[in-house]
Amino acid sequence: TRPVVVVNSEMVRGHFEQFYGVPKESIRVLRSAIDPGRFAEEDRFFRRNEERLRWKVSPETPVGLFVGMNYRLKGLEPLLRSLPPRAQLAVAGHSNYLKYAKLAVSLGLGDRVRFLGHVRDPRDLYFAADYLVHPTFYDPCSLVALEALACGLPVVTTRYNGAAELLNESNGVVVNDPHSREELGAAIERVSESTFLRTASTAARATAAKWTFEHHYQGLLQLFAENQQMRRAA
Repeated sequence: TRPVVVVNSEMVRGHFEQFYGVPKESIRVLRSAIDPGRFAEEDRFFRRNEERLRWKVSPETPVGLFVGMNYRLKGLEPLLRSLPPRAQLAVAGHSNYLKYAKLAVSLGLGDRVRFLGHVRDPRDLYFAADYLVHPTFYDPCSLVALEALACGLPVVTTRYNGAAELLNESNGVVVNDPHSREELGAAIERVSESTFLRTASTAARATAAKWTFEHHYQGLLQLFAENQQMRRAA
């Protein structure tokens, strides 16, 4: 029987076809999944306020969130260079952020960008932020984006992220070129608008609810059943 390759986005399916010559009919897409139960809403208000006190940001100020260990690959530098006037940003991930903190100061962003270093549990960050910015240069299907959606955050990401396939005009913005300051800056301004945020939160949660572990398990069972049928037919 012909082997089946399982990938987690249509983008990666295309890469297997283009770069490895795998026939389309031999590739199955089984998206990454999360447990929305990890992001229970009961204490969201308290945890949001506590985190924002640490950030020294008022409750009504829109704040974007960037989460990633590989700052270069995930596009932190172009993000800093694209940050619109008055936009606020919290950055979490790797503890070695000095280079980017210096860049933020040189760009005049010192009082608008907070570097949080490594954060063991990002839930408080998701609750405290209003939207996620993930201008990655490559990501098969970012779990950060899925987690943010589950927390009701609209997402700005690039077409080089498989999770971009889950976004539409109601829950985020997909940027074509992570190097484009104009495009990325306009996307941030879009998702930080108060009118957009009012409805985007509900739309984001509804999107995340479609990609739970239960959906993932059902997809795996379907693949196993399909493979068994193929073996019998052979």
